[in-house]
Amino acid sequence: MNDAGEAMDEIEDVIGFIDPSEPDVIQNLRRAIRGRQDTPEAERVYVSNVKAFMRERGLRRHHMHKDTFPANLREAVKKAGIHKHINSHVFRHILLHICGMREKLLSETN
Repeated sequence: MNDAGEAMDEIEDVIGFIDPSEPDVIQNLRRAIRGRQDTPEAERVYVSNVKAFMRERGLRRHHMHKDTFPANLREAVKKAGIHKHINSHVFRHILLHICGMREKLLSETN
């Protein structure tokens, strides 16, 4: 209860349950999407794209921790032969662009 005697919302009532067994990057992505108040369908698409990216690159939970992600991203960029500087912020925009393109392609096929 707060000072006025009103019941406080539980965090899960506000943002919904987030599975603690999911990788940290997925949990953080879910929080960010829910904070933007995107639709559950948008969350599903974003999360599935990130999980597919992780699967394709052989990344596991311990590789995607927030403290090791920047180093892993730099290594992935280097292995891919990309000669541009890419940081987490740029990577997020790339993912959002890919998700947007995917949604557009899916809507065109329906």
